[in-house]
Amino acid sequence: MPSQSRKYRTQWMSTFFAAGELTRRGYLVTITHGNAKFVDLLVQGPGEESFSVDVKGMSAHNWIPVKKPDTINGYPHLEQYYILVYAAQNLEDDEVPRYFIMSSREMYDEIIKGEEEATRINKNRLTEGKTELKEWAKNGIAFKQAEKYKNMWKTLPGYNELQKLLNLNNPGKMHHMKPMR
Repeated sequence: MPSQSRKYRTQWMSTFFAAGELTRRGYLVTITHGNAKFVDLLVQGPGEESFSVDVKGMSAHNWIPVKKPDTINGYPHLEQYYILVYAAQNLEDDEVPRYFIMSSREMYDEIIKGEEEATRINKNRLTEGKTELKEWAKNGIAFKQAEKYKNMWKTLPGYNELQKLLNLNNPGKMHHMKPMR
């Protein structure tokens, strides 16, 4: 399969998985269909609270290219959220996607850590007479950095309130649902 086609499939599959999972958890979700730069989903929680999500799809445990959030005085000024979705191209019947949820502040901090690591590695590579890492390896985060954000749905605005509402409307139901990996 051509790499562009694989990238396209991975991103769309991840966007729909993330939208479905947010909906399952009680959010109202709109997919932007690529019409909003750096925003894949517009999400509304309980009440009028809404926020945007940038979905990043991945089908391998490697580097996740992410643009560093814009900042004002060292802090991301746009409170956006990121959902990184790991889903192999050909999920087996018993496999499920994995979700990693981050705020823009968390993403910013992880990208800074990645840049510092890339600088350290490049310094060592140059000392050893090797070439620097490719440019793409400096812009994003490593899969291992994302792992600590696995299933961190509580990062999202209104999550705890929605869980209480879902439990009130379906007593006992949420407790018996198979958790997503």
